[in-house]
Amino acid sequence: MTLLDKTLSALGLMRVKAAKDWEAKFKLAVQDLAQQAVEIDEWKQIANDLGAIVEATKDDAERWRNKLARDAERRRRKRGDA
Repeated sequence: MTLLDKTLSALGLMRVKAAKDWEAKFKLAVQDLAQQAVEIDEWKQIANDLGAIVEATKDDAERWRNKLARDAERRRRKRGDA
C-alpha cells in the first residue's frame, strides 16, 4: 500500500481515489471509441469511393463484354464456315 493509499484510507477518501481511477479509465475508453468511430467513417468513405468508381465504369465494362461476345461469335461463325 502506498503512502497515498494509506493517507486516503485513513481519511476515508479511498472511494474518491477509486472514483477518479474509474473516471480516468472511462475517459480513455471514450477516446478509444471516438478513434474507432473516425476509422469507421474513413472506411465508409473508402467504400463509397469504390462504389462510385464501380458505377462509373459499368458502362465501359458492358461495352467491352458486348464487344468480346461479338468477337467470340464471329470466331465461332468463321470456324463453322471454313
